[in-house]
Amino acid sequence: MWVAVKREGGSFRAACKVVPRLLLFMGWISFYNYFSGDPFAAFMESMVRCPIPEPIGPMGHQTCPKGASFFNGTCVPVGNRHKHWSLSAKCADKAFVMKKTASLNGMNQFVAAGLSLASVAVAGSIMDAFGRKPILVSALVVNVAVKLMLFGSCFLPWAGFAIVLMVQNVLMVMSMSPMYPAMNAMVADLTPDDESRRGTCYAAMEVVNHMMDVVAFLCGYPVLALHLADYRLFWGLLAVVGTLALVFFSVVLRETRTLGVASRCELPRTNTEESEKVVRMQTRVVTSRGCRIVFSGLGGGLCAVWNDGFLRQYFVIWAFVSVGINSTWGLAQMYAQSFLDLSPETASMSRALWHVSLTIGSMLSSPLIDRFGASDTLTLALFIMAWIVCLSTRAFGPDESASRHDDAKQQYHRQRSH
Repeated sequence: MWVAVKREGGSFRAACKVVPRLLLFMGWISFYNYFSGDPFAAFMESMVRCPIPEPIGPMGHQTCPKGASFFNGTCVPVGNRHKHWSLSAKCADKAFVMKKTASLNGMNQFVAAGLSLASVAVAGSIMDAFGRKPILVSALVVNVAVKLMLFGSCFLPWAGFAIVLMVQNVLMVMSMSPMYPAMNAMVADLTPDDESRRGTCYAAMEVVNHMMDVVAFLCGYPVLALHLADYRLFWGLLAVVGTLALVFFSVVLRETRTLGVASRCELPRTNTEESEKVVRMQTRVVTSRGCRIVFSGLGGGLCAVWNDGFLRQYFVIWAFVSVGINSTWGLAQMYAQSFLDLSPETASMSRALWHVSLTIGSMLSSPLIDRFGASDTLTLALFIMAWIVCLSTRAFGPDESASRHDDAKQQYHRQRSH
């Protein structure tokens, strides 16, 4: 895998020659995470429990919430093929299901934000101390452990289920957040003397990332279309597949950090065994100083950002962009399911379009930067993003059916009070 890097221009094919195994890992981890992502949201909804709702409104004009139909004076749950299915076989009130899962998602995202910040802050120092490969392998290990936890949570009541979700969220964030910086560091290790090739490799990584995201959404559509009430088989199969991937990539991936910036790419192909001995020896030396490197590296990184005007500006811009993207991303599917009344599988396809756009953007990034420069390309991207956000705000509106039900509920309570 390790070849001398030459200046051959910036093509996807050239990037594949430099980082083929890393591209394979990126494709797998993107597919695996997003294939289970939207089914995970549906799984949360399927675990919500509530009593059968009571009819609301005066006699002759009684209504039931979405998820139930009025029949013989009572609210009867509708089936999972009905347009207004509540998303849970254990609760016939769709609004309650969405509210319950939104509250749990909100707590998870709040915890994830803080842990992600802490994990990424120390990730660079950790990968410098212990290498890049352990970061990637640990992400695979945690993925398998999380799938087993989700399998076990199927047997728990809501309180235990919520605790498991919080724990798995902590584990996933702390393992996945450093993974992408580690992959970027591997690309830098393998392209020490060619910035053009390095940028092409970064663009290729993003293209593979978003292409596999789209494939994952397409493969997840039939799973969501089943409207499952029991996800034990789903999580069990993902745990088995994840274990096989862990074994495969533990063998296939190679460490890139230990020999320094350029020497890894310059290793003679006939002296691999001797060079690996040097790698192991240097790794032991670095590990013995691991804690000191972690803390000193973190402080040095923060000082570097503070002292460099460009980095300060970049981090401010990235903070605003992240808030905009993550906020929209977190609300998109819930908005589609509640206000637009789309089914989970249809809402998932709307998110797939997001990743189609990201794939196209990743393909265009390298030639645009070569043509116009990084600064002008970033300015154009921010302008387009702001314009799209302004347009999207006009699409939000009230849920008319939910409003009608709320009006009937308020009228019913007023009549009872009189």
